[in-house]
Amino acid sequence: MGVLSKLFDIPLRVAAALYTMLATLLPFLPQFRKTHTLLPGSLADYDRLVARYEATYSGDHPDFYRGSYKDLIQDVKQKLQLAVVYLHSDDHDDTVRFCRETLADPDVRDFFQQERINFYYGPVHLAEPYEVASLLGATGYPCLALITLTSVSGVTKPAVVHRIEGFVTSDVLVRQLRDAAQTHGLFMATVRHEREQRDAERQMRAMQDQAYEESMRRDQERQREAERAREEALRAAELAAVQLDAKRAALRTRQQTRASRRASLPAEPTTDRALVQIQLPDGRVRRAFRASDPVRAVYEYVDTLDPLGEDAIEDVDDEWEEPENGFGFMLAAMYPRRELTEMDVSIEAAGLKGASLAVEID
Repeated sequence: MGVLSKLFDIPLRVAAALYTMLATLLPFLPQFRKTHTLLPGSLADYDRLVARYEATYSGDHPDFYRGSYKDLIQDVKQKLQLAVVYLHSDDHDDTVRFCRETLADPDVRDFFQQERINFYYGPVHLAEPYEVASLLGATGYPCLALITLTSVSGVTKPAVVHRIEGFVTSDVLVRQLRDAAQTHGLFMATVRHEREQRDAERQMRAMQDQAYEESMRRDQERQREAERAREEALRAAELAAVQLDAKRAALRTRQQTRASRRASLPAEPTTDRALVQIQLPDGRVRRAFRASDPVRAVYEYVDTLDPLGEDAIEDVDDEWEEPENGFGFMLAAMYPRRELTEMDVSIEAAGLKGASLAVEID
């Protein structure tokens, strides 16, 4: 069965090739298209397609473009890259020689790498390459088309600037593509220069905008810092004013309390006396108390003498502080020295009859 298939296959392929040639020359003949498979749907499918090429022809070839024809044209427009479309047909006699000799030549591979030309591999039994062949009007295989950016009537668009159909040697292929790239590359170089200039200007404007925004940000931050400083200063001033008012109130209370004690100071007792000698910062006084009076009575008496000089203060300042212990001074017995801190103990119990006391101010 396999032998018979081969016997019939060869004449059919020859007949199909002859009819295709006649249909090309005589457009009125009906066109018979064979079924085309879709373009590989993933890079893995594409890799298998490349592996098939390498197994059939050669593992040496220019790097195949990994993308669709649409992606290729987009790279021509956006990235200003040259592109070569290679339309490949397994059915043409020149294909094997072209793949194994021309495309396998290291000079060809080096040329595409050095010139950074995207090389689109399009087997025409696939749907997309078949449509590309129709679009480019391919009439012979192998077919190569150099595509670059051109300007037609003021419109910039990708276009085929050089075409090669049929077998060519590697040196002819490289020479023709290089000459065509140099001839038509000037416009692309101009577009690239203008685009780079626009990009540089855009980048410069972006840097200027960024610098301006940064300057504005710093100014706003300084304004916020100044506002925070003003608010903190205002709060500090308000707090200081509140504290100063509290000090004034405390001083008036102490002055009033001292005046009240001075006005209600009892006469010295004639019985149950405890005479105490008190050394003040500016002199010495003697005072008789009841022996049963608490030590607090001695403190209150000394306070009426104003040892701190508070009665002469008309207004307080930041340095004045209200005494923590209520009196602002300490009484200490002499020989031996001991501080009198127990306010509710009687003078007699504290051993202060005939004692000498010193007023110690913090």
